[in-house]
Amino acid sequence: MSRMHLIATVPNEGARRLAWWIGQLGPDAYDAFAAAMGSHVSFVDRILAGEIVPAAHLAQRIGAVTSDFIDRRDWRRPAAGGWFDPVAPRDGSARCGRRAA
Repeated sequence: MSRMHLIATVPNEGARRLAWWIGQLGPDAYDAFAAAMGSHVSFVDRILAGEIVPAAHLAQRIGAVTSDFIDRRDWRRPAAGGWFDPVAPRDGSARCGRRAA
């Protein structure tokens, strides 16, 4: 079981929504998300830190894995809150409690 490593400042809304989505799914969700993305958790850490801003194809894949809880445009938006502030699902998107596919 891996743990998320969150930096002090939320780099963008995509990272904030991804951390929230993973956090709502339980202790194995971080590893499950990385596996669903076909990557290692260190790559996901870099996305959460803002070191990597997902290009269109990666952002689309993240959207698919999270059932559109994270929109591809979220990666270019400033964070709408802190890491631990609640994130509301958008109309038509999945609830936070869905498992990574």
